[in-house]
Amino acid sequence: MLNATVLSGSSHVEARAKTMYNKNPGVLTFTNTRIQWIRDGENRPTVNVAHSKITNLFCTKEGAPKQRLKLNALDQPEPYMFQLTSPTAIAVAELATFKRLILEVITQNQNLSKTAIRAAPTTPTVTSPSPTPAATPKVTPPTRASPAPAHSRASSAGPSKRQAYSFEIYQKVLTTMPELASLHRDLVEGGQITEAEFWEGREYLLAAEFAAANQRKGKPSEIVVPRLKTGEQGQILLTLTPQLLSDIFEEFPIVQQAYSENVPKPAKAEFWERYFSSKLFDRHRASTRNSVAKDDPIFDRYLEREDDEPEPLHPRDERVHLHLDLAATEEDHGEAIYQTGNEKDITMRAGKRKNAIPLIRRFNEHSERLLQSALGDTSEKHPREDLLPQASEDYSQIDLDDLHQRDTSTGISLQLQDTQSFLEGLGEGKGKRGTSSGSTVENLKKITQDMKAELKSWSEDLHEFNSGHSAGEAALQAMTSNVAARLETRLRRDVIPPSISQQMTTCATAANEFLRQFWTAIYPPINEAPAITNSTPAQKSARMTKMVTYLTRTHEKVDAIIDAAQEEGVDLHVMQAAFAPLVASVDRALETYKTRKR
Repeated sequence: MLNATVLSGSSHVEARAKTMYNKNPGVLTFTNTRIQWIRDGENRPTVNVAHSKITNLFCTKEGAPKQRLKLNALDQPEPYMFQLTSPTAIAVAELATFKRLILEVITQNQNLSKTAIRAAPTTPTVTSPSPTPAATPKVTPPTRASPAPAHSRASSAGPSKRQAYSFEIYQKVLTTMPELASLHRDLVEGGQITEAEFWEGREYLLAAEFAAANQRKGKPSEIVVPRLKTGEQGQILLTLTPQLLSDIFEEFPIVQQAYSENVPKPAKAEFWERYFSSKLFDRHRASTRNSVAKDDPIFDRYLEREDDEPEPLHPRDERVHLHLDLAATEEDHGEAIYQTGNEKDITMRAGKRKNAIPLIRRFNEHSERLLQSALGDTSEKHPREDLLPQASEDYSQIDLDDLHQRDTSTGISLQLQDTQSFLEGLGEGKGKRGTSSGSTVENLKKITQDMKAELKSWSEDLHEFNSGHSAGEAALQAMTSNVAARLETRLRRDVIPPSISQQMTTCATAANEFLRQFWTAIYPPINEAPAITNSTPAQKSARMTKMVTYLTRTHEKVDAIIDAAQEEGVDLHVMQAAFAPLVASVDRALETYKTRKR
């Protein structure tokens, strides 16, 4: 059985298993720095291999009768061969754990060796571009300062600030983003900017690709349900694979405890036959209980009382966010209903059917185990204090504005010296407005009377009117021809040929990269990914000056493209409008540079 034991000092055990090495029994231990094997009865390790020395690993295939592990190390001509001696189900789980941990170490050693080979000590090397335009650019990842030792394994999705990305990560990013690959080929392989400058500010792309490449498939979400079959004579038939036994032990630790305390007496076959007929297995079922479960003197000792009471048998030992706690209003729902007038709502009732409560809690515990296995071993048992709502925040959630009395303002009283004159002035204003309104009404009446008089003499002989079709059709045809001709001329003038469009795209992409490099040299990039390089102020100033040199030539490139477009028949205003945002951004950067140099 695997154990995790904290040792003195900075080293701690992550896995341990009983093994045979050179026909001698002992314990194989995996710590955060090395792998050790100690013979039974001795204190000093016989095998002591640092993580940085591990080169390869071989394991027995799944389903093999014996679980073996072979380890290759540097400066060691012969491999280390270990045979796990625990029971088969436990040995399979132990071998899987050692395999996962050792493969992580081997992967990190390979990444560090590739980085050391490909990365130059001062500036990153650039492979010459291939003559094929569609070829994938070859990248050498820039070296970070102080690379991490081989035994340091980060638990987060991305690498630490001192860990370099592998060559495959850079290549994968460029392969999945053709536009970025083309820009890399033009600028980096063209020698205009360095590899480190190109990736500075794009660390989030590398971090995302690193996280995607290191994702591993989690455990299935189904509850372990052995498929039992009944034979002709009523016996239970079940094929127990090592994986199924490992899943049962992980899902039900009480079964693993019973197995380790009782096997080999009774034997393995008898143990499992009695378990699948016992009340303990009936409690572990994810469906309706079986009423014919038998009493068993072994497994009945591990039975707990039925978890069907309103209060769970295993309460959660953690604080719950107040807004998520269903029992937060428990005090408002006392047994004496007449005191509060509130009945328990549906979320506060453990279940209408009592026999369904244990099954519901089984599903909840299973879901919690899945989350814990996905999140890993967190050091924070309880939520952080800054994530818990304060009392004032809780009160503000129920403090409604409608419950407060509205304040009526009486205004500010004015002390007028001559009140009579003020009131007379208001009366005169109302009289003038009334006269104006009256004259408007009289005008409307006169207009209405004139319209009535004109309508009385209106002739209604419209059914005899005939204007003919030729004049209307001729006018419509003339207008349609005129619009079509103007549209054709405009389209011919506004459509940009593919060759000119490609030149515009290349110019804009390069200028945008120069602008990004320029502003990055002034302001730090806004992202949380670890920086690949830490440029000094002098290096940033030199880079800013170099980018200004490139940006100064942008106007010449834009003018050359516009001239070529005019020769192709493209309108001048169309090209100027297309380049206007880019030219404005370049001018802004150049003006900023001049201001900072004053």
